[in-house]
Amino acid sequence: MLDEYDAVDVAIPVTDTIIEIDEKNNTIINIPKRDNLRRGQTPQGFRYGLIKKAHEKAVKDNFFDVTDDCWLVLHYFPDKPIYVVNWDERNLKITYPLDIYIANHLIQLGKNLKISTNDNIGQLRNTVNVIFWHTSWIWKSIYNILSNVGAKVYGFSRSNWFDISKIDDVKNALERVVKKEGKVNNIIVTAGVLVKKKLEDMSFVEVEKQVRTNYLGSVYVTKESLKILEKGGHILLFGSSSYSRWRAFYSIYSSLKAALVNFTQAMAEELVYKNIKINIINPERTLTKMRLENFGLEDKSTLLDPDDVAKVAINVLTSNLTGQIIDVKVDDFK
Repeated sequence: MLDEYDAVDVAIPVTDTIIEIDEKNNTIINIPKRDNLRRGQTPQGFRYGLIKKAHEKAVKDNFFDVTDDCWLVLHYFPDKPIYVVNWDERNLKITYPLDIYIANHLIQLGKNLKISTNDNIGQLRNTVNVIFWHTSWIWKSIYNILSNVGAKVYGFSRSNWFDISKIDDVKNALERVVKKEGKVNNIIVTAGVLVKKKLEDMSFVEVEKQVRTNYLGSVYVTKESLKILEKGGHILLFGSSSYSRWRAFYSIYSSLKAALVNFTQAMAEELVYKNIKINIINPERTLTKMRLENFGLEDKSTLLDPDDVAKVAINVLTSNLTGQIIDVKVDDFK
C-alpha cells in the first residue's frame, strides 16, 4: 500500500468495550462506539522523507508523549492519509511477561497452509522420496502426486513386511534406497495407529503398540535419516489435530501426537546448520482406513479428503519451511 500512500498502519478490530475515564475521580466519562475503533499493531510503513520530518519536528517541539510513529505523522501532517491494512490477531504485541507466554503458545499452535495450485511442484522431478506408512491412505495420494511429476518413490509398510517400530527395519529400508539411488531427498512418515479406549480398558500391548508406531517410529526414521541427508533434504512427519485437543479415549494417541510436535520443533533447531528441514502436518479428521476402523461410516463432507492433505504435504516439501506445525482443517477446502 506504500505504492499509493505515504503512511501505512496495520490494525485489527477492537473487541473490548473501550472506556474513557476521568483520572482524578476514576469514573467513566465516555464509552465510544467500537465500530470505528481499531487496535494498532506493527509493522508500520512510511515514505522516508515523511517520517524523518515528523521526528525532526517532534525533537524540535520536545513532543514525546506518543506511543507510535503513526501518531507523529497524524499530529504533524494531518493532510496525509494513513492507510490501515487489516491484520492478524496473532500479531501479538509483547509488553508484559504474560504476552511472551501467549506468543510462545501461538507459535506452537501452528499455521494453516491453504493449497489451490503448486507452482513449485516441478522441482520434485527426479527427486528420490521414501514414504513410511501403517494404515493411512494419505501416503497413497502423496505417492501418486510424486510419481506423476516424475519423482522416484519408495514405500515401506506392513504390506511389504516392514515395521516402523523396529529400528533395524528402518535402517535396512533407507540403506536399500540409498544403495539403489545413491541419495534420498525427502522422507515422509504417515504411520499412525489409534486404539480408541479408556486407559483402564487398554492392554499394555495396545499402549506399547501406539507408543512405538506413533512416536518412536518417527524418532527412529528421523535419527537414521540424518545419516543420509547430510547434503540437505526434508523430513516430513504426520501428527493429528488431536495434539492440541485432549479427548476421552484418546489419552495415549493425543499425548504421543503432542510429543511428536515438540520433537519436530526441537529437531528443527538442532538441524538449522545442516540444511535439513523438518516439519509436521496435523490433519483434522480425515477419510482414512484408521478413521473407518474406529468411527465407522461418517458424512464425507465432515472429513478431509486424503488428496487434499497430500497437496498440503507436497506444498510443504517444496517450501523453505522448517520447524513448522501445519494444521490442515476441513474448512480450508470448503
